[in-house]
Amino acid sequence: EKMVMLNDMTLMSLTKLFFLDMKKRHDGVILNVSSTGAFQPGPYIAGYYASKTFVASYTRAVYEEAKEYGVRIYCLLPGLWQRISIAKVV
Repeated sequence: EKMVMLNDMTLMSLTKLFFLDMKKRHDGVILNVSSTGAFQPGPYIAGYYASKTFVASYTRAVYEEAKEYGVRIYCLLPGLWQRISIAKVV
């Protein structure tokens, strides 16, 4: 429940807060961060995956509302990655 509040409700509140100012100026960029997990099942962490799905969907919806005001909104969807040692690269 806390995760949903943090990931989703906070995102909505902050997006609204910043969007209203950007809308007046007809300029601005919002970058939300989701995950590629938004598009795949997440056994045992379903709440996390559902929350990330919300972020992606919400961003798409606000994008449609914002574009007529010159405000751009994007959703970054990082995937799994593996850290490698710089010693292995060099």
